Formats: sequence, C-alpha cells, structure tokens
Amino acid sequence: MRLKSFLSLAFFVFLLCVLLRLYYPFVLSAYPQYFYNQAPLLNTHDGYFYAQGAKELLKLYQEFQQSFALEFGQSPIWHLPNFLQDFFTLSISSHLPLYKSTSEILSIITAFLTLCLPFNLEQVLFILPAIFGSLIVFPLMALTRNFGAIPCALSGFLSAMSVSYYNRTMFGYYDTDMLVIVLGLSIGVIILRTLRTQKALDFAILFSLSAFSLLYYSHLRYVLLGYLLILLCFFLKDLYNKSSKESPMQWIILGLFFILTLVIFFPKFTWVWIFLGFFLGFFGFVLSCFLGLYFFFTFYVI
Repeated sequence: MRLKSFLSLAFFVFLLCVLLRLYYPFVLSAYPQYFYNQAPLLNTHDGYFYAQGAKELLKLYQEFQQSFALEFGQSPIWHLPNFLQDFFTLSISSHLPLYKSTSEILSIITAFLTLCLPFNLEQVLFILPAIFGSLIVFPLMALTRNFGAIPCALSGFLSAMSVSYYNRTMFGYYDTDMLVIVLGLSIGVIILRTLRTQKALDFAILFSLSAFSLLYYSHLRYVLLGYLLILLCFFLKDLYNKSSKESPMQWIILGLFFILTLVIFFPKFTWVWIFLGFFLGFFGFVLSCFLGLYFFFTFYVI
C-alpha cells in the first residue's frame, strides 16, 4: 500500500473510532447529575489531579501576561531578565503546594492544547481521551500495512474499539491510560522501522519518543526492558551468524540497545535525552550522508 493511500485510510479509521466514542456523551446528556456548571464530569478520580495541574499552569500563564503588560507598558525591554526572575520566584512559590500536579507532562500537554485550541479547559479534558486513545490505529495499521487495505483497516478499527480499551479511552476518561499503549506500541514500530531503514533520523525519533514515554508514564520502562531483551537476542544471533560479519545490523542493534538503556536507567535526565535525540539525529543524519553509517554510530555513542 502506498504511503498516501495508507495515511488516508488510517486517518479515516481514526475519525471513525472517534465518532463511535460519541455514544457516551450522547447517552450522558440524559443525566443532568453528571454535569457541573453545564460541563460533563470526568470519569476518573486521577483525572482531577492532572486537571488541577493544567488549571494552575493556565492561571500562571494568565498572571504572567498581566504582569508583563503592566511592567513593560512603562519599563524598557532590558529589564526583562529581572522581571522574569522576580515573577517566577514569587509566582511559582505561590504554586508550590500544587507543584506535583503542574510538573506532570499530561498537565503540561493539556494546558498547552487549551491555549492553542478554541475550547475551554473543561471541554479539552472531556474530549482529549477519545482523541488520544484513538491514535492506537496508526501504529497498529503501520504493523499490518503490508497485509492489504482491508486487514490493515480492520486491525486498526478492532484494536481501538475493543471493549476494555474502549471503556478506558472514552470521552471523559481523562487519565494517563489514554496514551500508554499508544506510546508503548509506537516505540516497537519505530524499532522495526529503524532496523529496516537504518536512518539516523529514525534513531532520533526513537530516542526522543522513548524519553518522552518515560516522562509521560514511568512504568513504561518495563515495556522498554522487554524490547531490550528482544534486541539482545537478535544481537547475539547476528553475532553468532558468521555470514553477517560485514552487515551493519550488529551496530544498529547495539545503537538501539544503548539508546533505550540511557532513557530507562537515567530517567531524571528525560528532557536532556529528548533534546539530545533531536540534536544527534539532525547532525548524525547530515554527517552520515558524507561519512557513512559507522561514523554516525561513533558520533552517537560519544
């Protein structure tokens, strides 16, 4: 299946899965006790923890806008560093009791989307699970792309509409569950793609996606450890096979092993790994075009 046809089919299946999740808000409209201030309530207790973090981040942003407008209506621009230091010292200290929720990546994503989209926070909280949960169709269909259009579409549709997964990714089920399986499976798809293409850009995507996944949900490290074990088996097999001595596969698997090991065992540097992945991916992609694949791996490890 060609890339354009695949993307069109995957996007159609994605929209279909989102639309079929509208069954829940349609039924919910008959029960006024599930609404507060004309906004539907969330389905999970944990969701309110992340929602509070997003709310505080938006409040902090509004305070920053107001303070900036008042300060720089009269002051010159070179006072900006002092203004930023004073603002964040005072404002963040007032939000310290809620620092745990405001530092969560799901809260940050939600606040950012609320700023970018023409919806209020309550609407974003309610809609987000159906959108994020339905993204599972893309990695599933990427895995089954070569089986043909109908099996590919069915695999994506049935995975997104399976009973337990549907219940935990419906409208209003705002929790980390909505992206956990999507991220875990996407990493596996990127690993397979990297083994096939051997491109520096795919390494950068894998590095960054793995780091982001651990920042989003730390227990995904067990999924990554499973990937490491499988890659180690392939590495030993390729090492044992004497006919593949000149193949770069050993270097590919060793590079993947190195990347996943970094992001698993050094989770405190997650943001560093995300930026490092993009940086090395960009420069490695450029340099490997001129100096070859082996130089790229040496540069990556250094």
